[in-house]
Amino acid sequence: MKTEVDLYFGGDISNSISYDVGYIYFAYPDSVSDENDFSEIYASISASGFTFGVAVLADSEAGGDGVEFGDSIYANLDYGIALDSGAEVGLHIGDYSGDFSTDSTDIGISVSKDSFTFGVSKTDYDDGAGSDDLKFYVSYSVDITL
Repeated sequence: MKTEVDLYFGGDISNSISYDVGYIYFAYPDSVSDENDFSEIYASISASGFTFGVAVLADSEAGGDGVEFGDSIYANLDYGIALDSGAEVGLHIGDYSGDFSTDSTDIGISVSKDSFTFGVSKTDYDDGAGSDDLKFYVSYSVDITL
């Protein structure tokens, strides 16, 4: 089981530019050891359909192995295209580099409409378990106003 704790905030810089920053802690309580737990700090800025983001490794329980703050960085660029039908096409490319895992690049495309998303992604990361294969996913989201 994976547990995730997120602390984040964001807002608008202007009518056309927004930002998001946050802290995420990934915990794996069912793991034999806490060495899989890690956290990251991230920031992104969005304008004109583009979003550029960066996530930096903040802490890792595997720190005894020499993993320290900033040892791993994930940068991504996304672009959303609104269609006349009310759907949106999303394009994604991301690059991971650092000491925490193997360097890799991932790409993806998705189509979203009415809270449903269908997507496909691929990464060049190959851990021998088929992780460089195409991945297909379907998701549904619900907006809750508190």
